[in-house]
Amino acid sequence: MRIIGTVATLEDAETLSAWMTVEGLENHVDQVDSKFELWIKDEDQVPAARQALEAYLANPRDAKYREAKGRVALIEREKILAQRRYQQNIQTLGNVRSQQAKTPLVFTLLGICVLVALFTSFGEKKDTIWFRSLAFTHLEPEVVNRVKESERETEQSLKFWSIRRGEVWRMVTPIFIHIGTVHLIFNMLWLVQLGRAIEQRFGSWWLLALVISAAIVGNTFEVWIPSAWGGMRVGIDQGHGLLALGGMSGVVYALFGFIWVRSVIDPRNQFNITTGTVVIMLGWLVFCALPMSESVLGFKVANWAHGLGLAVGIAAAYLGYWVQESRRKST
Repeated sequence: MRIIGTVATLEDAETLSAWMTVEGLENHVDQVDSKFELWIKDEDQVPAARQALEAYLANPRDAKYREAKGRVALIEREKILAQRRYQQNIQTLGNVRSQQAKTPLVFTLLGICVLVALFTSFGEKKDTIWFRSLAFTHLEPEVVNRVKESERETEQSLKFWSIRRGEVWRMVTPIFIHIGTVHLIFNMLWLVQLGRAIEQRFGSWWLLALVISAAIVGNTFEVWIPSAWGGMRVGIDQGHGLLALGGMSGVVYALFGFIWVRSVIDPRNQFNITTGTVVIMLGWLVFCALPMSESVLGFKVANWAHGLGLAVGIAAAYLGYWVQESRRKST
């Protein structure tokens, strides 16, 4: 910091300081006896500041100097607003990181679903290794041809072809497949809202058990149910046999059922679920079960997975409450 000169009055000091600020010259004013010293913070700006001082002393009545104070007030206000925005962004980032730290499983499931959607073009590219590896059933072309020549294989046995040869992960992995952006966004919004509430109160392991249970029960029964009763069929895509069951909605209904029941039988958990949410979830469940829903929506809904997911969530709520109460009474 270096002094560049002095002025006689406070008004001159304030006006000149304001003008230099407008010009981008960082400065500071000190009063020494009856004079006011002007200091420049950046050594590289000293020459420009001295020129500004000389210009002011030559014509202090110039209109640009009178306007400088008002412009400085705007600059200072903008600095304050920018600082506030910066603090808000820091707080928001901190909140997001805090949420991720408290609910790692929810954000992991969310990330997997988004990645699968991107690598399968939101379920449109069924010929990718991602889709074929995660689908409930995948039959290679040679298997499809062999099955066509055999009269021993039935539709039901084909549905569980991959499971019978040990690929048991397929009972869970269809939950990561989503067909279309709306399907993905709808399920992810509910997953984050409901899943975080459960993971924060009961922990990641409890949520993981609920997700896996709902996935296995919902997916398996959706496939086991005959197609005449609304079950899924094995389709052929580029010679490969695929059972394109997909979506997190059965798990979402399990999460909803768990929170709904626990909020009723055990208010101590402080689950906040509104009547509107209950009406929306149950209304959607009923609508999708109607025969007209497929023609209206343009796709087949996994109604058995929805209903059984809800049942798993309700059963888990009662089971967890019974275990909790048993431990409380025994202590």
